[in-house]
Amino acid sequence: MIDALENVLARVVQTGEPVRVSTTTLLPSGATANVLVRPSGNGTFLVSDDGGGRSDLLTLGHTTLTGSDRKRGDSIANRLGLMFDGSGFAVRDVTADQLAGAIIFVAEASREWAGVAAENATKRAQFGLSKRVEERIRAIAPNAKIAREAEVAGASTKKHRFDLVMDLDRERKAVFEFVSPNANSLSAAHLKLFDVRDAHGDWPREVITERLEDWSAADMTLLNGVATHVRAMNRDWQGFAELVH
Repeated sequence: MIDALENVLARVVQTGEPVRVSTTTLLPSGATANVLVRPSGNGTFLVSDDGGGRSDLLTLGHTTLTGSDRKRGDSIANRLGLMFDGSGFAVRDVTADQLAGAIIFVAEASREWAGVAAENATKRAQFGLSKRVEERIRAIAPNAKIAREAEVAGASTKKHRFDLVMDLDRERKAVFEFVSPNANSLSAAHLKLFDVRDAHGDWPREVITERLEDWSAADMTLLNGVATHVRAMNRDWQGFAELVH
């Protein structure tokens, strides 16, 4: 999990300077957690994530922390014997033989906290987005039959949950999936849309995102390969009226 810890420790001792240690722990964005090891001057070390979990949330666009996020951080810190300052984890007075364990605990705390915070932030954003998308649909098709969080079976026979599923006629539906510009969201959406495309090739598969400008060309190519349309909330939805009528 930790790269060249012995060399890192030797460098800290020799220079007396902080050293950043890379781990294989993955944060919600897909980036790896880095842990800062800082000599305390008495033969022990301060080990912290240097706010890495919080920085990862900002990378994903989650700028607001809730009271529940802070309480969860305190709970994780208490369970692992760490400190939590509202945005990061640390532990003091770590001896050299405790360093490996401390790095693992701090990285894991950062991953767990940021992961749950990101998941909850995404759910809050998707709930708001779901209402906005449904309003846009009903402005064009007031009597549309729309189900939230509905399941659709793919070619693999696995059932996939979509944010919105709209009945077009007895045999056809349109599925709507809200996707954020990060690796986890893209991967999950690609998997389910690919499977449903193979089972129901004539069903519209609508990917909804806030802004097309937030996406890389490579990721947009992946989405376009499995989606009928990728639609942004800050743009007009060309051809949507024809789709739902």
